[in-house]
Amino acid sequence: MQDLAGKIAVITGAGDGMGRAMALAFAARGMHVVAADIDEARLAKVAQEIKALGVDVLVQRTDVAERDQVKMLADAAYTRFGVVNLLVNNAGVVGSLATRLRDLDLRAWDWVLDINTKGVIYGIHYFLARMLDSGAPGHIVNTASMAGLSSGLGGGAYTASKHAVVAISRTLRAETEGTNLGVSVLCPSFVHTNLVHNTSALVAGRNDMPADRRAAGIDSGAMDRLQQMIESGIAPELVADMVVDSVEANRFYIVTHPGSAAGLEENVWAQIRADHSDLQTRFAHRLPQADAAGD
Repeated sequence: MQDLAGKIAVITGAGDGMGRAMALAFAARGMHVVAADIDEARLAKVAQEIKALGVDVLVQRTDVAERDQVKMLADAAYTRFGVVNLLVNNAGVVGSLATRLRDLDLRAWDWVLDINTKGVIYGIHYFLARMLDSGAPGHIVNTASMAGLSSGLGGGAYTASKHAVVAISRTLRAETEGTNLGVSVLCPSFVHTNLVHNTSALVAGRNDMPADRRAAGIDSGAMDRLQQMIESGIAPELVADMVVDSVEANRFYIVTHPGSAAGLEENVWAQIRADHSDLQTRFAHRLPQADAAGD
């Protein structure tokens, strides 16, 4: 989608961090913006910044974990503008990164998956058909993470949520091939945002989360270390420019950090090949033999 001026962008998590940076970057290219966030104060501030760029803006308080609120976001966007050309399912939290699976409370699982994964699902559900039916050029960007392309110790709920976003995005890309829509999946590593603080504040404000913050996926020491790494990350404005460029070029993977993806796919497939070979060897006597004539 190369001609962005005058088009309509809907961005969740737009009040801060990468969402705010993307809202401003697309506005700077002449797009009118529907900015959604759970924090109304942040929304009001970013709305003024968007207006200063000379485009129209609609703000909508939205908790993406609540399907009815995402539906209201879609309805509000279409009522105001009649069309949506760009949907950025960006809202997310970073919970569970420091907590092993055995210690993670089910309520924390629900919370992370509801926001990071179901928020994307709801966005696709309430916008996709309308975007396709309009015939207008469009694009959907789903925010995942480098954690959606790899996994390791801790962070099981977060990693699972982001792997799901990558898988959903791959399917969406295949299903929209040849239509008026492009699809991208954003997989950043460390970006200098307030994600840790915002996540901790959201957990602290919930009465239904366990009092034990570790069981809620919030370990203070580990989160402090994570915040330090985040503060050393790249600027959200750089990520936003990469996203704009990728939307214009219809690029699927947006991997923001140099070298961060090196060897990922190769390592996965090397493990698959090794395990597959071992399994085939051990069970060769029980497997059907290849037809020599057909080799």
